[in-house]
Amino acid sequence: MAKAEPMDPEFAVWMSEFEVEPDSRLQAARWKAIQAVTARTPTMQTECWVTLAFRMQRLKPDEEARAVFAEAFRKADATFDPRHGRQLQVLACIGLALRLKGSGDYANEAALAILAAAVNGARTEVSSLHLVERAKEHLEREIQRRGAGFAVASHLKGAFSDLNLAPTLAKLTQPADPANVAATLREVATSIQVHFARTQAASLQAAAAIDAILARQEQELAMHWWLTGGRSTHLKTWFTAMDDRTRPLVLASELSEMTHDKLGPASVYALLARAGVSEARKISIPEAVMACDPELLDWLAEGKTSPMTTPIHFAILRQKEMGPGNDWVTPWSKVTEIEADHSMSEVDFALQFYREKRLLHLADKQ
Repeated sequence: MAKAEPMDPEFAVWMSEFEVEPDSRLQAARWKAIQAVTARTPTMQTECWVTLAFRMQRLKPDEEARAVFAEAFRKADATFDPRHGRQLQVLACIGLALRLKGSGDYANEAALAILAAAVNGARTEVSSLHLVERAKEHLEREIQRRGAGFAVASHLKGAFSDLNLAPTLAKLTQPADPANVAATLREVATSIQVHFARTQAASLQAAAAIDAILARQEQELAMHWWLTGGRSTHLKTWFTAMDDRTRPLVLASELSEMTHDKLGPASVYALLARAGVSEARKISIPEAVMACDPELLDWLAEGKTSPMTTPIHFAILRQKEMGPGNDWVTPWSKVTEIEADHSMSEVDFALQFYREKRLLHLADKQ
């Protein structure tokens, strides 16, 4: 059984979102449960938490995921009542906040899901944990950490210089019976095996680090030449000749296709802006989607969509299903709880679509 983590210093403050008076027993039970459910956070659970974390009237979390989440707290405290919606909402926010303090795919998925669900301010958080800001900080931290360079030499440090057999071999120069000699030789053999196993592991880690460096450089070079060329690889036309309404979708999708790592570079916003995606012009989701022809919609679409965390992809799916026109817009707006005329700058719109694609690709790999 994994060792229990000490209670996070912020946990008691977060609990005050629904606690009338601090209760150490209750806090301990909730902490035990939240540790259990955040040990691993599969995509279905992340989606559930994010849905609970925003003020949604009609869009509800998956019932199975919600039940699994509530059951963890009931096991830790038999008095827990899953019908207390506000408490479960805050606990979902706490789960996400704790996940964002970590690293790895589950933390990255949580950050992308929160930002994609917020839709550039179209939805409001239910708590004061400032999850959107925490998610932005997490992604910035992770991207900077990955882009800071890999200390390849650190993987090899000590691997080739710590094999010191002199003390062991010295035993062979001392009077000893054959049994002791055999034991000494076995000790030497074991030391050599351990050393080479450590060296092999360090070499493989260094090779993986070098491979990651080369992959990132290849990614950055491809993006550089794409931007320098100023030509869409899918539409076979210049950036400047593209429809202003579809440019954000197309260029965000092309950037995502060129992204080999999970989160992409820190310069995505700048790349999109330099490619001609406007920071001044505003656009709504229906306006952009309805400007796409059927072939473009097919290219932009993804297999799995969610009205909560991938609302643009969900809009593309609805447009494909309903065909030309705007008959899909009102039902889409009701399901996603995003106003049809909610607009954002074109570059923010493109960044939203890029994040949705990275989220979908990350979820597919888990």
